[in-house]
Amino acid sequence: KQDQMLDKQDQMLDKQDQMLDKQDQTIATIQGCSDKMLDKQDQMLDKQDQMLDKQDQTTSEVRTLSNNLGDMMDRRFQRIDGEIRLIKDKIGI
Repeated sequence: KQDQMLDKQDQMLDKQDQMLDKQDQTIATIQGCSDKMLDKQDQMLDKQDQMLDKQDQTTSEVRTLSNNLGDMMDRRFQRIDGEIRLIKDKIGI
């Protein structure tokens, strides 16, 4: 009877070892998934940084173009004003 009990206890210990191994595998899988998720998040953050840099470049270009256009329009209006004054002088207005 005692031998049977010892056999049962050995079986139980074997089962517990199997359970611990399964838990270790599960933990390793979860950690692997967590590592992949962290890598993906790092990639996403890098992409967001790149997007912000591009946005800054675009904003800078738009400001430059706006300033250039404003300067160009000012020169053109001055020239047109001068031409209108010249025409008015010639027709006596």
